[in-house]
Amino acid sequence: MPSPYKLNLSDVQYTKLLNMVVGFEIEITDIQGKFKLSQNRPLEDQRRVAEALSQSSNQTEVAVAKLMSGAIK
Repeated sequence: MPSPYKLNLSDVQYTKLLNMVVGFEIEITDIQGKFKLSQNRPLEDQRRVAEALSQSSNQTEVAVAKLMSGAIK
């Protein structure tokens, strides 16, 4: 994105949070995918999002807009 979110923390806060990070391993035995295209949002919100994505210069966003438009009833 043109202006990504930046974490605004002091060095002390950053270090404290960093020290709370815990690494772990997990064995993946199954993966299930789902399309989440704002179906839980009101129809007008879905249309607004699809329209905004369709105007993007990013081809992935345009492709998502097409998927959303096909799912909107």
